Amino acid sequence: FNGYRIDETVNLPLGGDVGIRVASRIKQRDGYVANLLGGEAFNGIKSEAVRGSLRWALGAFTFDLIGNYQHDKASGTSFKSIAYNPTDPVTGAVIGDRGRTSGAALASPGSFERGRPLGLDRDVWGVTGIANYDFSPNLSLNAIGSYRKFAGIEIFDADGISLPALTAAEDAQGNQTMGTLRLTWKNDRFTAFVGGTYFRENGFQRTPSQFDERVALARLTNALNGGGAIPGRPASDPAPLALFSNTAFTGQLLQGVAGAYGVALSSAQAQAIAANLKSGHQETSTNYGRTESWDLFGDVTFNVAEGLEIGGGIRWSHDAKTTGFSSAVSNGRSILGGFIGALAQPAATRTALLGALAVPGAANSPTSAPYPVPLFGLGLQPSGSNGQLYSADHKDSGFTWRATAKYEISPEANVYATYARGRRPEILSVSAPAAPGGL
Repeated sequence: FNGYRIDETVNLPLGGDVGIRVASRIKQRDGYVANLLGGEAFNGIKSEAVRGSLRWALGAFTFDLIGNYQHDKASGTSFKSIAYNPTDPVTGAVIGDRGRTSGAALASPGSFERGRPLGLDRDVWGVTGIANYDFSPNLSLNAIGSYRKFAGIEIFDADGISLPALTAAEDAQGNQTMGTLRLTWKNDRFTAFVGGTYFRENGFQRTPSQFDERVALARLTNALNGGGAIPGRPASDPAPLALFSNTAFTGQLLQGVAGAYGVALSSAQAQAIAANLKSGHQETSTNYGRTESWDLFGDVTFNVAEGLEIGGGIRWSHDAKTTGFSSAVSNGRSILGGFIGALAQPAATRTALLGALAVPGAANSPTSAPYPVPLFGLGLQPSGSNGQLYSADHKDSGFTWRATAKYEISPEANVYATYARGRRPEILSVSAPAAPGGL
């Protein structure tokens, strides 16, 4: 697939005590799943990376400074359906098969994420410092400090079919800071070290999505092929996109969903609700996280006798965590989400909600309308006042330890035993509310 990789490494002494090293890599490979709608093949790779290192060795003291940067720009991931054939969204003609690695008909709508194409765009960089000092042949000090940062966004056609039922993205950014200090003592009979580590991480993950509610309704009712509107069309072949803008067709689908709930919906009301279904309903959720951790540790090993050594270690860890979450509908309420939510309500509430959803412009009607309609989502429900951030803090600490023993039977064989106590830190878990405006 026209793949290639170029590696380059240069080592350069700058004097008796100092040297530098620079390494880089360029890697590229075409995708192996053809894009049947035109454009770059899916699952391609394009990566560029560089790392620079400086080493200063001055007798008992050594210091390494390492910096790295990497940029990845991969073509779209082929989330290809194996239940539906790829079809032309305009004509409905079958243009591929359901093979796992054969061509896929996927695309990102121009209205989603400012028109970004399918694919990944990511940057990662960091810097690390490592210092060692030998006070004597027996005593040494080691220090490590590092900083890492990443930012990346990936757009993907999550439904895997040629119609725009669901387009999604992951926009993730974060940074990490770490520092550790360790003092080590060793001789012929005894090795021990003590030290501490500090770690901090900040980040967020934003996951926007866009639904064509008309297509999503057809997928929900297993009518992507037109549900009989196109005689003889197999269930595996999605119909042209234009069919789903026909309110007579989508109105019948709404009547079928209502009937499954035991609700009789008139054709007039069904078509009025169908006319409000959105071709590009957008919503998003974002979760935030911050962690600070401290560790203090010590470990010792004794050579008790010829071939026999025993040891043990203990560590105290403390975590301070903050987690936040928000979710929102970005361009008005979901009509399909509101419709499904209404069907589960008591009769009086259901009747009022269905009537409000049939009013022209219901997606953006104010919540102070004659009958207020919540800001319904489809894939998730908005938090608080539509995107309100909720957060919580948590602190957790505890000890872990281990005991070890090893006996050398001969230069070729030994036996050993380890008993250890682990720790699973407590976590904060977040998710979208169950109802609009919840927390």
